[in-house]
Amino acid sequence: MTLVLGAVSAFADDRNPEAKHRLNPERHTQYLTEKLALDTQQQEQVRAILEGSHARVESILENHRPTRDNVRTELKAVRKDTDIQLASVLTLEQMEKMQALRKVHREHRRERAVKRRHHTENTHDEAEY
Repeated sequence: MTLVLGAVSAFADDRNPEAKHRLNPERHTQYLTEKLALDTQQQEQVRAILEGSHARVESILENHRPTRDNVRTELKAVRKDTDIQLASVLTLEQMEKMQALRKVHREHRRERAVKRRHHTENTHDEAEY
């Protein structure tokens, strides 16, 4: 779920249709099934957890459009709750692997953000000439 919530940090809205795609609990369950070798029972439990978390995230992002700081606070609470629920379903090894995947995804997001900023700065610089 953290991978999902990490994607949400881009703040899913009408300007970012890809964000809603990344929030798909079914796809996320499939991803975790592949990466963590979930058995059938775990898949069902993880899917249910992710669906509940997805609904909470959607509510946060769509219903009350809070400030950016409030969004982060609320999303962190969802992630924490989700992690607690997942820890009751996944083995310690699977949780550790999920946390490692989370770290890799977070690093990729940061790299993309830097590239976007760099590209935007260069585009603005070129426009000044």
